Amino acid sequence: MAVVAALSLLLSLTACGGSTSSPSPVVNTGPSRATITATFSNAVWSLSPRAGFNFRLAFDLTIRESAGLSAKLNFLRADFRDGNGNNVERQEAGSNVLATLAASGTLTDRILVDFNDGRASSALVTINFTDAKGNVLEVQVTIICC
Repeated sequence: MAVVAALSLLLSLTACGGSTSSPSPVVNTGPSRATITATFSNAVWSLSPRAGFNFRLAFDLTIRESAGLSAKLNFLRADFRDGNGNNVERQEAGSNVLATLAASGTLTDRILVDFNDGRASSALVTINFTDAKGNVLEVQVTIICC
């Protein structure tokens, strides 16, 4: 009888033990995409000092990332437009001259874009990025001449 009681006690203890598996860890994945803004200031339209170009657009560009995810700048493009909004010329700088924007970082630089078409009265500047999670993002600003 003592053996049966001991066996019963042993079986009841193992049955009440509960689960031994641990809960799944919570993984913080961070932001799903970079949040980028661009502003410009001090725009100047002038004659170009470079051979092969007639005009120059120069401006200060500030790019900010605020979500906490870095982004590689792929290109900066300036689409020059006439007074009716028609594209008259395009100039582009590739990734070989651009930098990476750090997570929660800021880049500021003086941008010089040389071009030829004297009908240009505005420039649509597009900055294209790929963030650290592979999202392709674009930011645009329009700079009006004179």
